[in-house]
Amino acid sequence: MARILLVWELGAGYGHLAQLRRIGAAVQARGHEIAYAVRSLDEAADVLGVTAPMFQAPLVGPNFALAGTRLPLSSLPDILYATGFSHARTLMPAVRAWEMLLGLVAPDVIVADYAPVATLAAWSFVPVLAVGNGFTLPPRHLAELPPLATRSGPGVPARHILEVAAQIQAARRAPAPASLGELLGGDRGFAFGLELFDPYRDLRLEPLYAPLEPLPPPLPPPADPRSAFVYLGGDYAPTAPALMALAERAKEQGIRLAATIRRAPLRLRDGLAALGVTVHDRPPPLAEMLAGHGAVVHHGGLGTAAAALAAGRPQVLFTQHLEHGLNGAALARLGCAVAVEGRDGPALLARAVTGVLDDPQAAERAAAAAATRREQPDGLPALLDAIDTLGGRAR
Repeated sequence: MARILLVWELGAGYGHLAQLRRIGAAVQARGHEIAYAVRSLDEAADVLGVTAPMFQAPLVGPNFALAGTRLPLSSLPDILYATGFSHARTLMPAVRAWEMLLGLVAPDVIVADYAPVATLAAWSFVPVLAVGNGFTLPPRHLAELPPLATRSGPGVPARHILEVAAQIQAARRAPAPASLGELLGGDRGFAFGLELFDPYRDLRLEPLYAPLEPLPPPLPPPADPRSAFVYLGGDYAPTAPALMALAERAKEQGIRLAATIRRAPLRLRDGLAALGVTVHDRPPPLAEMLAGHGAVVHHGGLGTAAAALAAGRPQVLFTQHLEHGLNGAALARLGCAVAVEGRDGPALLARAVTGVLDDPQAAERAAAAAATRREQPDGLPALLDAIDTLGGRAR
């Protein structure tokens, strides 16, 4: 039996945790011991429950995070720069904290979901198997990553990120990753997700595996087509005003809304309920929400986007960042979604949702888009075999 540490460091929402939950359960079924180190303990409690030891992942402090100073972020190097890889002194406290946590847990193998700092801290000391999606795990052979969206100026070059990593490792007297592919992908990477959402699909040489979470089959029309399920984050500042505007319009036009708002303030929950919105305390099964509603409103996370696409439901994306915007653009090209940026004003979300529900052809386009899915290989067995192999070597 080996000890496996499952790590989540960057990104938001439940998607990273849902992926680690599925991997963790499969790892335990093979007889290994697991522990988690996660970005958000409260979200992890919702998704993972009390199934294994859990630790707070060391993060770059908010005084050092530069996400608000280099907008728009249009590539992974931009994101890494904004989340700690701007200077060695910015990153070193988190790297040292990871050193201490790894010394405490003493894992034989690390499974890292979007965890570049943990991967750097473990580099050459503990084997790292990276998991993620097409966005978070770019092709390993690329020396430079292309911009994924229009930018207003020059972006951060990959070499700057690698120089910072090299300075960190020189201070630790440790080897440094030679490429962004190694920094993000560890010793071996396993990318999961639909090809539609892979921004590097034309450049990727390694396989893109089928989503770890099973996708629903195409669904028949719901009994009440003028209805929508809303799944958003209450800690995103534009969410509350946009949701209240949507709820008011829905009440005026006889649209039924159900909502799950992560970390929603009590005032927002009460306000939505007063306008007739069914507010769920915990996320209900997504398949049930897809079957019972005519559209889905969400930020653009890959799990929700893929499930709604597979079910053939129109989507409205209330995007927060680069990855959400890319997912929205991919769906919009199929004609099955409308994407609005959260910063563009609260009224836009209400107009987009009512526009989709009032469009008689929206459901037909979504059903047609569901038929574009192609078969992909199952990557979980290969990942588990790699864990067994590396865990056996460590023992």
